[in-house]
Amino acid sequence: MSKLNVVTTGSGPDVVLLHGLGATHASWTRTVQELSDYRCHAVDLPGFGESWPPPAAYRTTIAEQAEIVVDYLNANKIASVRLVGHSMGGGVCLHIAEQLAKAGTSDRVAEIAFVAPALVAAQVFTSLSASFTGGAQEPGTLIAKALLKRIYFDWESVDDIDAYAAAYGVNFTLERTASLTAHTINLGVNSNFALNFSSYEWPMLLFWGDDERVVEKTYNGSDLGELRNAEVEEIERCGHVPHEEHPGEVNPKIKAFFDGLPA
Repeated sequence: MSKLNVVTTGSGPDVVLLHGLGATHASWTRTVQELSDYRCHAVDLPGFGESWPPPAAYRTTIAEQAEIVVDYLNANKIASVRLVGHSMGGGVCLHIAEQLAKAGTSDRVAEIAFVAPALVAAQVFTSLSASFTGGAQEPGTLIAKALLKRIYFDWESVDDIDAYAAAYGVNFTLERTASLTAHTINLGVNSNFALNFSSYEWPMLLFWGDDERVVEKTYNGSDLGELRNAEVEEIERCGHVPHEEHPGEVNPKIKAFFDGLPA
């Protein structure tokens, strides 16, 4: 496979951070700053950021993304890891944990922090693919702005919108449109995998925005907050990106959770 781009910072226990659809490792900038006494591995998942182009045989599924990250854990001899996943990255986190459990090494996952996780995709993901295709001729930053405006509670409150959108815009080029669309379609098809979610034993922390419009908070009629060992935090005046919309509230709670303190 082609090299997976991972930005590592800090020292201490290992934390792997996995971004959402259309984002890159840069979405974790404020989170990584908060987790300075951990060894943070902020990943560009295959097909995003600097992990481009993806491997030739890559199928754009959550399960295969997880396999590639597990390969990274093994190659770097990471015996114990804390996982943080936003949106699509949340689904990848759960697949990583499940794959390690099937290998008889579930104890390699210490804790999981989910931020608006795409454990079950809402209908909006289908419409997002049309955004990628329809805007393919526009500069990537403009497409990113349009998308972020749809998923934020208050887009106008973002500092330096142009620079912020540019960090996402690298994924929204004409060259990458087909890949983004395929990711979107496969996310909708493959995300409904949490068949045994109520039996999971890993300590988990879930963040939801009170104005969540992208992913579902329920599975087969059950609240995903009922995950065993899960703490749930709802963030007020917040959309789909709690760690970026309210970094001063969310990121310290992630650190407290990993430190073993009340979130």
